[in-house]
Amino acid sequence: NTNRVSATLDVLDYQTGELVVDSYNLNDRFMSGDERMKMLMPDTIYYRAYDSALYMAARGPSPVSAVKPENFNPNATAGLFKLSLTDCIDPAYGNDAFLLTEARRVP
Repeated sequence: NTNRVSATLDVLDYQTGELVVDSYNLNDRFMSGDERMKMLMPDTIYYRAYDSALYMAARGPSPVSAVKPENFNPNATAGLFKLSLTDCIDPAYGNDAFLLTEARRVP
């Protein structure tokens, strides 16, 4: 489960309902250095089991955002983010954390 406003990840064990990962901050990696301007505001997610990757579509501030004004993040970066989630217990970003998109392909 990703939480849009807090930008956190929670992982639950499907069979037991036990909380396996609690409130992993999805933006910690982007808080310093050259990536400081990228802020993840997750929208939809897809987990691909064969490479243990969680793909997260992210909302940006424009052109249209369905985020309420009180939850709006002007530094949010639209795009696709990738998080490794080995055995669903060890979230970590790799070198390919932010997957670039081509603006010419966006309507």
